[in-house]
Amino acid sequence: MSGEVILDVLGTRITSSVRDVLHENFEYSYCMYYNKDSDSLLSMLCEKYGTDKGEIRSDGHPYPWPSHTYADFIKRHFAHCREYVRNIFECGVGTNNPSLPSTMGPCGRPGASLKMWREYFPNANIYGADIDETILFQDERIATFPLDQTKPESISRL
Repeated sequence: MSGEVILDVLGTRITSSVRDVLHENFEYSYCMYYNKDSDSLLSMLCEKYGTDKGEIRSDGHPYPWPSHTYADFIKRHFAHCREYVRNIFECGVGTNNPSLPSTMGPCGRPGASLKMWREYFPNANIYGADIDETILFQDERIATFPLDQTKPESISRL
């Protein structure tokens, strides 16, 4: 992990590395290093559908933040058996409703990762759930449902 954190403590400016701040303030830590696979099918699908779960390029995405590295780790665990996966569930389809705290912003693409999963896992049924019922949809091998994950009764209904 790299980067700097600038803290203002009682008017004194302190600069520290993110690693040092985490190490000094948390009892547990986990760090992993790996070589990014720039030819990853899953990362290419992330770009194709506009999800922030991975990338090949570092620019030209519909979201303003750096993409995550989830695709690299998912590929590591599922590439060898992806045609045998039968069901995928993702909680959080992705909303671009600005009144919801989980909004991706106006350029976000609701359902992008569900479409990515459908293509990556060619024999799986893909299920998604989200609090924003306006972005729910049905498509070939994709079904989405309403869910408020903060309410146990909503989870029970699902």
